[in-house]
Amino acid sequence: MRRSHHATEKQVYFVMREESAEASVIHRAPIEQQQKFWAGRFSDADWRTERFVRRMKDAPLF
Repeated sequence: MRRSHHATEKQVYFVMREESAEASVIHRAPIEQQQKFWAGRFSDADWRTERFVRRMKDAPLF
């Protein structure tokens, strides 16, 4: 999901339903590990997801 509420800023939300042990605790992991987790889960999604996954590493607020 993407949200554009500012001319120079966009927000992207990755949402899924998964009951794995990894998904249950990923929010406590270091940012780099969280980004790898989400990139892996959404790497083959359609729409603009490839761009969002690629750019999340540069996001100042993750």
